[in-house]
Amino acid sequence: MAAHNRHVKGDIKDFLGDVRGQTVVEAGDFLFQNNYDGLNEYGTQTTDGYVFPFTHFNTASPTVELQHLAWANFCGVAMESSPSGVTEKITVATSGEFRYPMASTSNVTAGLKVAGTSVLTDQTIKPFAASAGSSCALGVITKTEAGVTYVTFRIMPRISGVTRLDNTAV
Repeated sequence: MAAHNRHVKGDIKDFLGDVRGQTVVEAGDFLFQNNYDGLNEYGTQTTDGYVFPFTHFNTASPTVELQHLAWANFCGVAMESSPSGVTEKITVATSGEFRYPMASTSNVTAGLKVAGTSVLTDQTIKPFAASAGSSCALGVITKTEAGVTYVTFRIMPRISGVTRLDNTAV
């Protein structure tokens, strides 16, 4: 299901995100910005501001605290792909409604929050578990539906200070 443009509607309020050459990004990936020491899987010990798909999160020590930090640095959805070896910036959506597959069939209610699944995945979501903490929500469901395998939700990036293409802060 990778490399799908999952945008449904709404202004995406995009910015250009820097991508490391060895990092593969697929359109539709949830991205975090490396604004905390040791978040990415490459073991970078200092922040570098690059964007990474959630699967590039440092799983060597996936503590709950570090998972919350990845979600806290959720900066949006990749609107285009970046293959390995390419260092050009990619467009990242910070707003709008997107449609993603659910981890399992579920009933959903408008206003319910959604989160990533398992440790962190790039393109699968689940209804928000209250025990996970409020910093782990990726967005809010926009339509009540029964027995869905895909759900439409409005993304809510947690990161602040990102500059959009129109030079305004997110």
